[in-house]
Amino acid sequence: MAKALRNVSDSEIKLLSIFHKVVARGGLSAAELDLNIGRSTISRHLKDLEVRLGVTLCHRGNSGFSLTPEGMEIYEASIELFDALNRFKGRANDIQENIKGVLRVGFCDKVVGNPNSHVPKAIRNFSTEYPNIHIDIHTQQLNTVENRVLSGDYHLGIVPIHRHTSSLQYNPLFVEDMSLYCGLGHHLFGKEEGIDEELMNNVKLAAMDMNSPNQQVFNRLNLKRSATAYDQEGIALLIQSGEYVGFLPDHYARHFVNDGVFKCIDSKTYSYQCQFAVINCKSNKPTRMAQELLRHLTASHTAREKLYAL
Repeated sequence: MAKALRNVSDSEIKLLSIFHKVVARGGLSAAELDLNIGRSTISRHLKDLEVRLGVTLCHRGNSGFSLTPEGMEIYEASIELFDALNRFKGRANDIQENIKGVLRVGFCDKVVGNPNSHVPKAIRNFSTEYPNIHIDIHTQQLNTVENRVLSGDYHLGIVPIHRHTSSLQYNPLFVEDMSLYCGLGHHLFGKEEGIDEELMNNVKLAAMDMNSPNQQVFNRLNLKRSATAYDQEGIALLIQSGEYVGFLPDHYARHFVNDGVFKCIDSKTYSYQCQFAVINCKSNKPTRMAQELLRHLTASHTAREKLYAL
């Protein structure tokens, strides 16, 4: 019979961290890159943790990865543990005269290049004021950024607003202009008139795999998804094939349009604006680092809005 776990040392915390990452990624293979260790080593660490805890945490093998009931309880407890550790580190860093530490921020792709976005300016001002803070940028899908802000993995996220989640605080920053595009060789390429609802009902639409603002738009317009991509680069590739239409940020599509390989379809009907915001978790007070970057983000975009209003 296994002995009760009397103390939680650094070694147990390290093993729990590996277990937490494996569960969060859905298996050993998916966690390999994040952990930078092989599957056999990960499996050995999980076995070591099971021996120390005296329970079987998960089933792993050819049949796939799944948690046992005990493993689920340990995983939920580990979330509470790492949340507490992150809050402690944040508060410890906050009380120091010179703020330092790692600030993790999640982004959705293709924010760079948007003329309405002044995130680079905010980061420059923030880094100048706080040179001892290491900024850790993660570019992910919208749902992933939201979930990791909620879990505490990211201090802040910059995302398009597609629905309001009660657990998140939203601070609007800038808008992104989106339009529907087709590629060279598509039967709508260069067609200026006669694009009606019946014609659009027969096009092949390439769309993102997640619930997003453009999904809400194409549902409202009764467009049917025929291909799926996981980022804007994938949408652009499908459009470039000449078989699909898809929504892209205008600033990103501009160079394709200038090269004569993309055309915007009926910009009035099939265009919309997407509001981007910086988000943080309501249940966890932002660390001083996060508060300061939030201040710079808000100031950079507010100043630009005032300039345009003059």
